[in-house]
This record gives sequence, C-alpha cells and structure tokens, in this order.
Amino acid sequence: MIRFKPHCALLSVSGVLLLAGCALRDPWAGAPEFEISYFSPRSESAPVGTFLGDGNFLMGWNILGPVAPGGNGGLHAELLPEENVLCGSRNAPQDARWHRLLARNEGPDAVPGQVDFSRLFLEKPSAKAPSVFYACLTLQCDSEYGGLVLNAGSCGKLKVWINGHPVYSYENGNRPLKPDTDKVEGIILRKGYNRIVVKYMDNEGDYRNSRKFCLRFTDAAGQPARVR
Repeated sequence: MIRFKPHCALLSVSGVLLLAGCALRDPWAGAPEFEISYFSPRSESAPVGTFLGDGNFLMGWNILGPVAPGGNGGLHAELLPEENVLCGSRNAPQDARWHRLLARNEGPDAVPGQVDFSRLFLEKPSAKAPSVFYACLTLQCDSEYGGLVLNAGSCGKLKVWINGHPVYSYENGNRPLKPDTDKVEGIILRKGYNRIVVKYMDNEGDYRNSRKFCLRFTDAAGQPARVR
C-alpha cells in the first residue's frame, strides 16, 4: 500500500471529472487519488482454495457515508451522480464524510478478509437509521488478467462495480459475514489502474454493529491472488 499525490487538480466539468492540464480521458485510469493496492495473480506456495489471510483480500478502502437510501430504498437507485466510478476526491454529500480504512483482522476468532467499518459510524447520529455506504479503491496490475473469479460476502446488501461496470449484487436479507458466499466468474482486470467501487446498504437486524463485507479474487482454478 502506498500513498499517491496527484499532480493534476480535479475539476468538475459538465458533471464529469477531468484532470486539469491532462488529456481528456478516463479520470481514474491514469492517476488515482489516494491509496493504490498492487495486484498479483497468484500467491506463492498457496494451496488451491485455501484462505491465507488478509493479504488475499481487498483491505484498503476509502469509505463514504452515511447516505440516505432515498424514497424507493432500492440498491440500484443512483443516490450519487456517477456512483459507479466514485473516487475519494469527490466531495462528501451533506451529513456524510470520507474515512480511510486499512482493515486488519487478528486473533483466534478473526475472519480473514473482513472489512468491518461499523465503528466508523457508531457515533454518527444520521447513521442510526438504515443507511447506504460506499467504498472505493484502486488496483494496479502489471498486465491484463482475464478469467478471474470475484468472491464476495457481506452482512447487508451489496453491489460491486469494476471499472464502471456492475459485476455483482446481493439483495436478499441480513446474513452473517462469510467469505466467498458468492462467486462471479469471468472477471477481467486491465493493465494499469482498475477502479473497484462497492455500494453497501443496511439490512434488517443489528445493522449498526454488522456493517461488514469482504472481497477477493482467485484464478479460475481457485488459486488465491495477492494484494499489497
């Protein structure tokens, strides 16, 4: 995990983020705004299908919330403009704020890969009601990798975009967090920077203490990827 300081100011022009002084292009493909995670397609000496620990999951996130779920309360209702390409330089809406979280799981009862952001919002009055949260990160790849499998788990409802495209959603009831509950095959990560955006929506139950999700990639044979 490294910190990256962009050299171009971010401006809003006709609702699209452009990099000032740079060529007009995908604003999150060339110069991410905060932390960058590096993606390796295989873990050395890793048994197929075995959990190794946090290093095999996406753990470093910029998290935004709470956001009111809106009138229809649906997971697919667009609550923020261009939420599918959300980045941490976007101004937070009223009553929400950004947090940087590098999740860590230690101890005998720890769940590898768990991103538990509950504590960030326990004292926030507006987060006492069922809410929506966003998380985003950037993965840097040294090559294009195809045929990957996205493994996901969550307590609440969840939607995931990769490079602006929806690849996964869970819309049923509250559940205990369990890694790899759902799998999505045929994922492609391009060479260079890849934007991952998560939309998390509270479910019923003790949602204030169970705002958790986990994501990881494997190859088609189940070999764990490595993220640092």
